[in-house]
Amino acid sequence: MTDPRIEAAAKALYEANIGLTWPKDADDETMEDYYEDARIAIAAADAVVAGTSPQTITIPEVRNDRPIPVKGGADG
Repeated sequence: MTDPRIEAAAKALYEANIGLTWPKDADDETMEDYYEDARIAIAAADAVVAGTSPQTITIPEVRNDRPIPVKGGADG
Protein backbone atom coordinates (compact mmCIF):
# COMPACT_ATOMS: atom_id res chain seq x y z
CA MET A 1 0.00 0.00 0.00
CA THR A 2 1.25 3.44 -0.79
CA ASP A 3 -1.16 5.38 1.40
CA PRO A 4 -0.89 4.56 5.11
CA ARG A 5 -4.36 6.02 5.65
CA ILE A 6 -5.87 3.35 3.40
CA GLU A 7 -3.92 0.62 5.18
CA ALA A 8 -5.05 1.87 8.60
CA ALA A 9 -8.66 2.30 7.51
CA ALA A 10 -8.82 -1.16 5.92
CA LYS A 11 -7.34 -2.70 9.07
CA ALA A 12 -9.80 -0.87 11.31
CA LEU A 13 -12.79 -1.79 9.12
CA TYR A 14 -11.79 -5.45 8.99
CA GLU A 15 -11.04 -5.84 12.68
CA ALA A 16 -14.21 -3.97 13.71
CA ASN A 17 -16.49 -5.88 11.34
CA ILE A 18 -14.92 -9.34 11.33
CA GLY A 19 -13.29 -9.39 14.76
CA LEU A 20 -10.11 -11.06 13.53
CA THR A 21 -6.54 -9.82 13.23
CA TRP A 22 -5.52 -7.99 10.05
CA PRO A 23 -3.74 -9.16 7.89
CA LYS A 24 -3.02 -12.53 9.50
CA ASP A 25 -6.59 -13.82 9.31
CA ALA A 26 -7.66 -12.12 6.06
CA ASP A 27 -7.31 -13.79 2.67
CA ASP A 28 -6.15 -11.77 -0.36
CA GLU A 29 -9.64 -11.30 -1.84
CA THR A 30 -11.05 -10.10 1.47
CA MET A 31 -8.12 -7.72 1.94
CA GLU A 32 -8.71 -6.20 -1.50
CA ASP A 33 -12.39 -5.72 -0.67
CA TYR A 34 -11.49 -3.88 2.53
CA TYR A 35 -8.82 -1.79 0.75
CA GLU A 36 -11.47 -0.73 -1.76
CA ASP A 37 -13.92 0.16 1.03
CA ALA A 38 -11.18 2.19 2.71
CA ARG A 39 -10.31 3.99 -0.55
CA ILE A 40 -13.97 4.96 -1.02
CA ALA A 41 -14.34 6.20 2.56
CA ILE A 42 -11.13 8.23 2.45
CA ALA A 43 -11.99 9.70 -0.96
CA ALA A 44 -15.35 10.81 0.44
CA ALA A 45 -13.69 12.39 3.48
CA ASP A 46 -11.10 14.11 1.28
CA ALA A 47 -13.89 15.49 -0.94
CA VAL A 48 -15.54 17.09 2.09
CA VAL A 49 -12.25 18.64 3.18
CA ALA A 50 -11.56 19.88 -0.36
CA GLY A 51 -14.98 21.51 -0.51
CA THR A 52 -16.35 19.43 -3.37
CA SER A 53 -19.14 18.08 -1.21
CA PRO A 54 -22.01 20.13 0.21
CA GLN A 55 -21.13 21.32 3.69
CA THR A 56 -23.73 24.01 4.30
CA ILE A 57 -26.23 23.32 7.03
CA THR A 58 -29.08 25.74 7.62
CA ILE A 59 -29.93 26.21 11.29
CA PRO A 60 -33.23 27.89 12.07
CA GLU A 61 -33.08 31.12 14.03
CA VAL A 62 -33.46 30.63 17.76
CA ARG A 63 -36.11 32.85 19.27
CA ASN A 64 -35.54 34.03 22.82
CA ASP A 65 -38.29 36.65 22.98
CA ARG A 66 -40.95 34.31 24.34
CA PRO A 67 -41.58 34.06 28.08
CA ILE A 68 -40.71 30.80 29.73
CA PRO A 69 -43.76 29.36 31.45
CA VAL A 70 -43.16 28.57 35.13
CA LYS A 71 -45.37 27.05 37.76
CA GLY A 72 -46.87 29.62 40.12
CA GLY A 73 -46.45 32.68 37.92
CA ALA A 74 -43.50 34.70 36.68
CA ASP A 75 -42.00 35.35 40.14
CA GLY A 76 -42.50 31.78 41.37
